Amino acid sequence: MRIRETQEKDLVFIDAIFNSARDFMRLNGNPQQWNQNYPTAKDVAQDIKYKRAFVCVNDEDTPVGTFALFDHEPAYDHIDGKWMSDTSYKAVHRIATVREGKIGSFIIKYLEEKYGHLRIDTHENNIPMQNLLEKFKFKRCGIIYIPGHGQRIAFEFVK
Repeated sequence: MRIRETQEKDLVFIDAIFNSARDFMRLNGNPQQWNQNYPTAKDVAQDIKYKRAFVCVNDEDTPVGTFALFDHEPAYDHIDGKWMSDTSYKAVHRIATVREGKIGSFIIKYLEEKYGHLRIDTHENNIPMQNLLEKFKFKRCGIIYIPGHGQRIAFEFVK
């Protein structure tokens, strides 16, 4: 597997990846984090324009995972808690994978190796994602609020 920027041709796979992730979340006690209208390939198409959309591809260059990487997340400016560091960071959003293998682990490991400071948030019921983040040494820092999406648990990784 490898990570590369998302291309227009990848959008045909993105909704299937998001649907797979929605199914996984629903089966694991988290049916409310994402709905059928968010996220979608339309959100990723917008991210492509700003060069913040990425895919994890298999050996055939077929997308099996997706995520967005922002230089700043305004919702992270206010936290009920405390961030570990005030240095510049990358904010990771909308990690989604098909349900096979350890694609989420591959993505998180890639991000940790490439960037020394990461922030990410997830829903309180997204226990698999919380476990994945803690496995890779992300620390819980507090609660943030995403407009239109509500309260989220904020995590941070500092190398």
